Amino acid sequence: MVAVGVIGSGAWGTTLAYLLAKKGFETTLWDHHPERAIDMQQKRENADFLPGIRFPAMLHVTPHIAEAVEGKEMLLFVTPSQRMRENIKLLAPFVGNETLLVNASKGIEIGSLKRMTEVISEEIPGTHNRVAALSGPNIAQEVAEGKPTAAVVAAHKEEIATRVRTLLTTARFRVYTASDLVGVQLGGALKNIIAIGAGFMTLSLPVPARSAVISNWDSVWPPAKNWMAFSRRCTALRKASPPPGPLSNWQRATTWRCPLPNNSASCSSRDWIPKRRYRN
Repeated sequence: MVAVGVIGSGAWGTTLAYLLAKKGFETTLWDHHPERAIDMQQKRENADFLPGIRFPAMLHVTPHIAEAVEGKEMLLFVTPSQRMRENIKLLAPFVGNETLLVNASKGIEIGSLKRMTEVISEEIPGTHNRVAALSGPNIAQEVAEGKPTAAVVAAHKEEIATRVRTLLTTARFRVYTASDLVGVQLGGALKNIIAIGAGFMTLSLPVPARSAVISNWDSVWPPAKNWMAFSRRCTALRKASPPPGPLSNWQRATTWRCPLPNNSASCSSRDWIPKRRYRN
């Protein structure tokens, strides 16, 4: 029987655990608060983050990290991005030599500006080729309710992405594969910055103003000046790790590459162009 572990019991982590358990996989969901883990295990529901969704029989909740990690074919990391490194350090001694390691958190580590898969590979040496990233335009409650949606999983090796896709895909949650591990993570993280800025504008500004921010936000929104420095970081990442394959349809809208050289003084959103079309 397939056994999987989900590290992080927020809305998205619980939803992924729920989907896997419904497929008949032996699924262990880890929560670092013992009292909350016990409460979920007894009540068979995550009332705080995913109310109304009853846990399948194959879903077990535990506060013990070793129980959630040992002997698992796949581990999904769904913790807050700024807590990822400390959680990886905690579970690293229990990770198997063949376990698939899938990041499902969106974000960049403050200070190092490293992606979550980089953090995982650093803290668990020798796992570079079995690390993957899952991302998509998904709302946890809607996915758990069975509303159709899609996501993409990227990995350095196509066979790893394919294995993860096979484990995660359901009749209403379709997972595609991609080879651009950098782009999938940066797209997932950066689109939230634009979304937050546009969201604030709904309080007092009309749709055309929001459209201007979304399409040209580094020029019209002063706090986005830091985007210039970060865009150069993205360019350097892509040069160091060029994507050998195209992206998913939805990722084309959120993942971009800057055609300007790394030492360019500016790299605005007007200069960014989408990646190539997707392969199924």
